[in-house]
Amino acid sequence: MKHFLILIILAIIPIITFSQSKEQYKRQVDSLNTLNRQNHVFGDTLWVLDSSLLYGIPGGSNELMLERKYEVLKRNDFGNVLVALNKVPEFMEPFFLNTEYDSITYFDGVNIKQHYSNVWNSVAQTWIDNKYIEYEAPELLKEEFDKKFSNGIQQYYYGFREMYDNSNGRADTMFRYNYNSEINSWDKFRKTIFYYDESGGCAEEITKQFDEETNSWSNYYMYIYSYNNNGDPDTVELKSWDIESNNWRDNYIGYFTYDASGRLIHRLQMEYNIGLQEMVNSNNYLVEYNNNKVTQVYQYWHMPDGSWENQYRYFFSYIAENKFDTIQQDLWNNQSEQWGKEYLTVSQYDNHENIFEEIYYRFSGGDWTLETQTDFYWTPFISNDIPEIIESPLTAYPNPASTNVTFTVNNLTQYRDLTVNIFNISGQKLGEFQLNNGVLHWDCSNIESGLYIYSSTIGSVKFSGKIIVR
Repeated sequence: MKHFLILIILAIIPIITFSQSKEQYKRQVDSLNTLNRQNHVFGDTLWVLDSSLLYGIPGGSNELMLERKYEVLKRNDFGNVLVALNKVPEFMEPFFLNTEYDSITYFDGVNIKQHYSNVWNSVAQTWIDNKYIEYEAPELLKEEFDKKFSNGIQQYYYGFREMYDNSNGRADTMFRYNYNSEINSWDKFRKTIFYYDESGGCAEEITKQFDEETNSWSNYYMYIYSYNNNGDPDTVELKSWDIESNNWRDNYIGYFTYDASGRLIHRLQMEYNIGLQEMVNSNNYLVEYNNNKVTQVYQYWHMPDGSWENQYRYFFSYIAENKFDTIQQDLWNNQSEQWGKEYLTVSQYDNHENIFEEIYYRFSGGDWTLETQTDFYWTPFISNDIPEIIESPLTAYPNPASTNVTFTVNNLTQYRDLTVNIFNISGQKLGEFQLNNGVLHWDCSNIESGLYIYSSTIGSVKFSGKIIVR
């Protein structure tokens, strides 16, 4: 729907608005909620993100330490995620603690129908609901909530819930509620009514706020949209409800300009100045495209001088569509009147165009300082060979490993002499090893970095797991 793009472009306006972007949501399913890591086909092979490891540098240290592990446990026949798990390492211990558990269902194996995101309550030692999203039809959002569970205090902090009336096959009304953690209930907050033009584009959105004292709805703000001949947003107006005049008054307006290819190259945002009683310049956004590089500049209007002043600048370089290898953010220094380096993200890809490493730097003391590093592990997907991972009697640690891996069992009497097979991601068997009194030490110091599969069979039941060698 057209207004999704509008809201992204107008993200600088500090108002919560309608957001029903399935693609934005899917990025949260197959990644660490940072980048678009969707499954993709390279040649004749479908590659899927199997797991990722996030490293950070704790205060007072110069070494990277593992902070989070993401792993897909089960996929459907299309390679899409059914179950995924986030864990964090226990301090000074060779095992991980649960943090988030995702369970996803689909309409047709491709389009998401429901996504449950649970968090681990370490006090109650159980999974509890935290986030949920449901579509009534592909790309037609029905309900979404986020209770904002806090790991620090181990309880719900605050949250929101949005429910949509899709009576006409599109979003007609959205009701937004705030989560009341004290009584475990959802309180009425706002509702948004959507009006459409003949082409199906959103023409207006009117948001009303709930008044508990009068038990009634009152006008709050309104968006008005117009489009060019290509169906792209041309202008977007934001009006606020003025209680004194009992009418709408101007607040913001955005003007959009595109190049011949339909790419956004300029957005001018103006705001209403109450003192001057007129619209004045507010923010300026400029985009320049140069082959596989993009430059974005953000400016704000300096009233005393009556001129534009630089604020932020971003550089993007891409190896392919939606696959960037460098992002740099610069901050304008008003005193020196020069751009200063601020943040840098560098991504590396393998020969299948799979990202395998992303490093985030902060500019400090005249040089780039490492902040975080994320390693990604991909596997070719074969729909007829989907391992259904069930609870295994085997534990492998450390994982990831660099020199050796120790296997232990949870029941020494039953699994004392278990046999473990280890494979690479191509299915090649590296060896068959037998536990000795419930313990096996596997030397991985001389094998290539990557993802490896270990398995063991007890009767007719096959247990399997994954090891990452760095």
